[in-house]
Amino acid sequence: RRESSALFGDTGYQAGADVAYRITRHVTTGVYYGYTHFDFIGTYGSTDVNTLGVSYSIAFTPTTQLITRVGASRLETTGLTSVDLNPLLALLLGTGSTLEAVYRVNYNPDLNIQLRHKVSNTAVSLAYARGVTPGNGVILTSIRETASVGVDRKAGRYWNFSGTSGWDTLSGFGITSQKYES
Repeated sequence: RRESSALFGDTGYQAGADVAYRITRHVTTGVYYGYTHFDFIGTYGSTDVNTLGVSYSIAFTPTTQLITRVGASRLETTGLTSVDLNPLLALLLGTGSTLEAVYRVNYNPDLNIQLRHKVSNTAVSLAYARGVTPGNGVILTSIRETASVGVDRKAGRYWNFSGTSGWDTLSGFGITSQKYES
């Protein structure tokens, strides 16, 4: 929930299930399904997301593994968008635009790829993910894309040091096309 009335929020719920089958000692495959619903707070609208996909992981060696999820999401979004009026209507009404209720159905890939390698007390991971997420207060339904590299080092019995660096974007999906990147 946002403190500023200029920003929107959302509230919602998720449910999901997955089934995996170990084919060999090194290979596992499966399927997953997820449902997400969130209502916008401070403005009209909501989003329903149904995601279906397959998962696959393989251990190349006891210290190196690749984990993947590949699927697709179906988004149903309702909301408000600004529409420019005909110049004659704008003159009569005294405003250049109006709000219009919209309903959109979109499809988006759902991807998650991780490569992990561990040597002694140090683990290194590379990851990429793309999927649907609630917005950030300005964008109401977003496509989030992330890439990261992480290092985790166990130093003794009680200490663990870790660091992560990455790239992250939120792109408006459904009603707006705004984009934020870090």
